[in-house]
Amino acid sequence: MSELSVSENSTKDLFLPSLMQLLVTAAVFAGFYAIKSVSNKLICQVADVAGEETDPTLGRLICCITFFVLSLVLVLLANRRWKATPDKMLLTFTMSILGGTLLWTSVGECSWHFGFNILTDEGADAFASFPRIESVQGLPFFLLCVLVFIATVKKTGFPLAAYILTFLGNWYGHLCMIAAYPIAVALGSDMELPVFYKASALVNAGIIAAVGLSLIAGKTKKTTKYLAAVCIYVALGNVLFGCVMGET
Repeated sequence: MSELSVSENSTKDLFLPSLMQLLVTAAVFAGFYAIKSVSNKLICQVADVAGEETDPTLGRLICCITFFVLSLVLVLLANRRWKATPDKMLLTFTMSILGGTLLWTSVGECSWHFGFNILTDEGADAFASFPRIESVQGLPFFLLCVLVFIATVKKTGFPLAAYILTFLGNWYGHLCMIAAYPIAVALGSDMELPVFYKASALVNAGIIAAVGLSLIAGKTKKTTKYLAAVCIYVALGNVLFGCVMGET
């Protein structure tokens, strides 16, 4: 096979899964807003979490539960399809990344809006929301999940690896800006928040894109190239997210 044909195949192996990532993200966003609009009824009190008010509506709760269940169903179906037809990767990959994106939306974007009343040691009622894992308090959990993923990625099948990597990629895209800023301030940075968002997005996007491109260089396995597409997606997402956050 000529070097030109190898390059064309590599581009195709990267373009199609990257395109599916974008389409999946758009579909999840559309589904989120559609389900969330079902009901704006508050089901618990509004609280301030990491400087942002929660939005604990019934519609959001329905979305949170629905997306979580669909996420698990999709990764199970993807794993079953992979065992039956391992040569047909694109649909399997699409199901896995859709499941991973739904999992992030359910756990990362929705769950922290809800909580419950607790009785403090002083005997007073207080409201405790679930952890906002995209802020600083989520950083230790993220690092633990990454370590577990690295330790087990060779033992897991391709669908599960794509599923988890998509979830972690979406999570990291938030952490590198929202969680990193308080750390940067503590280390002495005087950069304003909008500027930090843009700068962090560009730096992290460059690093992640370089990792993704290095994974598709040479005669790597097709599964590796598909996973590299997740890195490219995360890099592009960081740039877009950083620019949006930097303007709001």
